[in-house]
Amino acid sequence: MSYFPTIVDAMVSTIQALTPSRYPTQPFIVPDRDEGPVTPLEARVGSQSRIVEIRLDLGPGDDGAAGISDRHRADLSISIGYSTADRMRWHDVVRAQDCEAVQGALRDPSWWPVGVYSLEVLDPATHVVIEDETGREVGRIVTIPVTLRYESEP
Repeated sequence: MSYFPTIVDAMVSTIQALTPSRYPTQPFIVPDRDEGPVTPLEARVGSQSRIVEIRLDLGPGDDGAAGISDRHRADLSISIGYSTADRMRWHDVVRAQDCEAVQGALRDPSWWPVGVYSLEVLDPATHVVIEDETGREVGRIVTIPVTLRYESEP
């Protein structure tokens, strides 16, 4: 067994509990994949902001040097979609502040459930522009890379 599902659930709860410093009435929204198919983030950013998607990029794999460890490593991407219909400078400020808030919250071990022994946000976030069919920018997606190290359930 693995703690992985519990860890991802705790990560989702931590992000959803954040109150953005700008426009706090627009919360972070993490669609529930257990409820069925979810529209891809790229298709949603023109209509809503602060939509969050957590994806497994690599792993889980053995984190032990000899390959016999009960410790695992997984590389995740936390992507946040924003509508950018107008006021580009405002969107840059909001994305930067939100990114700092999410990174800070994830680094704080107080939310980590049993099994997590390391969560690293080492690389800078990346930003991707989303355009409509005419080439006009309608949104941006900020992606925060995360490396998670955790144990197997006993």
